[in-house]
Amino acid sequence: MIAAITRKMGRFQRSIRRYGILSAIGRLTSATFNRCFRARLCVWVWNAGGPFNNPTNGVEVNRYETLESLPQTILEELIRRDGEEFLTRTTEEFVDHGVLWVATVEGQVAGYQWSCRGDFVRNWHFELTASDVLIFSTVTFHEFRGRGIAGAILARICDEVPSGGRACADCMVWNTPAVRCFQKAGFQKVAERKPLPDHPD
Repeated sequence: MIAAITRKMGRFQRSIRRYGILSAIGRLTSATFNRCFRARLCVWVWNAGGPFNNPTNGVEVNRYETLESLPQTILEELIRRDGEEFLTRTTEEFVDHGVLWVATVEGQVAGYQWSCRGDFVRNWHFELTASDVLIFSTVTFHEFRGRGIAGAILARICDEVPSGGRACADCMVWNTPAVRCFQKAGFQKVAERKPLPDHPD
């Protein structure tokens, strides 16, 4: 109970840092409504070799597999934007074989996504293999929204999916920017499911 409250407070503080207090309160109200009445996930799949429709638009995307490989300036900026809990989360994700993808525009950190090879993923909506990649935790910082940041990172991740593999992801049905991003990129919605126990709203 206390851990859940602490997590929610951390999310709210992060939302204030990203969007400002008024927008954060609006987002919290909307999220509460959606969690109560629209708690469904869209499950997305893109097959390697299929069409991919997102141009990178001058967005530079870099891949990091360890905390040590992440440049200190980028790490400090991500902690500044997302709070101290970003470091804890990042350390845990790297231990769990996560790969961090960071997008920059003219040297400024614009957003990030995580991915993980499918054979390291447990208890997802369906079984994944070593040829599959799970994409999760997409963040585009407020001032860079609408500039194709998430799509540019998706393109880089999908470029590494081996032949015969799939890029897989999920998002809440009410997360319109995420739904549009996956649709635009050429992902196919294959199911709607209840949220997984550890799925962040």
